[in-house]
Amino acid sequence: VIGRSYENQNLNRSKIMPKVSQISTALLRLRFSSSRRLSNGGFNFIARSYCTSDPPKTSGPLTSYNKLVEQGRLQHDPYQEKVALAFENLFGRLENFEKEMEDYHVRLAEWEKKREEERRRLMVEEAEKKEEDGMWASMNKHGQKLLGRWVLGRRQMNVEPGVGKWVSYLNRERKLDSIVGTRPVIPQAPKGLYIYGNVGCGKTM
Repeated sequence: VIGRSYENQNLNRSKIMPKVSQISTALLRLRFSSSRRLSNGGFNFIARSYCTSDPPKTSGPLTSYNKLVEQGRLQHDPYQEKVALAFENLFGRLENFEKEMEDYHVRLAEWEKKREEERRRLMVEEAEKKEEDGMWASMNKHGQKLLGRWVLGRRQMNVEPGVGKWVSYLNRERKLDSIVGTRPVIPQAPKGLYIYGNVGCGKTM
């Protein structure tokens, strides 16, 4: 009985092993077939490709006009072509103007931030200077009039001329212009086009 059980187990193993080998062989065949299809350009979900080039630009008015002429839907007209070229230039100018405005706003924000930082620094220096001048003025009241007047006069020679908050503001703005620079200039906006002509010359088109 024991001998028969071993024989039955060996028989069952011999039956199972071919099935396992068949499955592994089938998987290998599927793998190689997948690799072949992949090499032939199939199975896009296995191979990944990334596009680094810029997307195609939208055709402008002149390109659209030339296509209509090539298709025979329009007859070539030199005046219409000239107008289409003017629109093409305006089309490109508008695209560049949008980029110029974005760059302008970035430069303007940086300029305003730096100018505000320098303005605060100058105001702190002015406050410290005014405090020192007040200290020298108090010394004059305590018996050192001659020395105080001489020192105060020397210090006033170095102070920018003018009195009042408005003059101080103007002097401060001049200093800021020399340190930070003037305000960025806004880009010039594109000019529009005025289309005119007789009836049926293609204005609406």
